[in-house]
Amino acid sequence: MLILPPPSLPRRCPPCRQFTPLLARCYSSHGGSSSRSAVLFVSLDRSPGEQLAYMAESHGDWRATLANGYLAQMLSARFGVRGIPALVVLDASDGSVLARDGKRDVQAMGAGAFAHWESQAGAGVEEVDVSAVEALRDNPEEVRREAGEILVRLLRNVQRNPRDLRFRAVKLSNPTIESKLLGANGAFEILFSVGFEEVTHLCTHLLPQI
Repeated sequence: MLILPPPSLPRRCPPCRQFTPLLARCYSSHGGSSSRSAVLFVSLDRSPGEQLAYMAESHGDWRATLANGYLAQMLSARFGVRGIPALVVLDASDGSVLARDGKRDVQAMGAGAFAHWESQAGAGVEEVDVSAVEALRDNPEEVRREAGEILVRLLRNVQRNPRDLRFRAVKLSNPTIESKLLGANGAFEILFSVGFEEVTHLCTHLLPQI
């Protein structure tokens, strides 16, 4: 889970200077960096010197973006930050927003806000089927290694040349495919899992273009 705490401004921002220490105390009480939560301080300070001074004075054990850098500006725009301090809570498993006003949660629940967010994280994520990978792992070591190398090469070629049909077709008559892949349990199941389809009359497995 990624949490974006309030972007700071110079010392003329009393709300930031009140909320940031509160967030630091709650984060520490919840377990800090050893918990499931992580904090990223998105700094809108005018200079690295101001940022470091503010962090040394008020912040917790968390990472930060470069003061008023491109990443800070991009994140502020991406999540529609209009006022400060702002705290946006994200689920790192899928990037979904768990809370757009995390500041209110912290003020209402204290350290319990972190446990509340963690209980929500991952709730909408489907379990990944890894049975094909497990089947490939059960092969003898040499079979597993050779099949794995071929699968990586096939998928890497598709990634690098997504519109080239030569790399989207796996011909069963290919000597390397026949000798190294056909006999490996789970190998073709992995190809099916990423979208390859069997074209029986061509003795080929084809990855359709989207």
